[in-house]
Amino acid sequence: MEQLIAMLIEIFEIETVGAENVLRDYELWDSLSVISLLAVLQADYGITVEAEDLAQIVTAGDLFAFVEANRSS
Repeated sequence: MEQLIAMLIEIFEIETVGAENVLRDYELWDSLSVISLLAVLQADYGITVEAEDLAQIVTAGDLFAFVEANRSS
């Protein structure tokens, strides 16, 4: 998860990420940053995120759990 945390810090230009952080509360949460996040998940973890899945991912912890449950071996 360290790589995913580093990616979130870079995309959203924040200092730290906690599991309880609500992703939509990040100042830089916008369509471009979401696309960047989805691209990284596809490239680095082999995960394609459907719209329904994205709607269920509210916190960083939700994202971590989603990645763990869906990443390619």
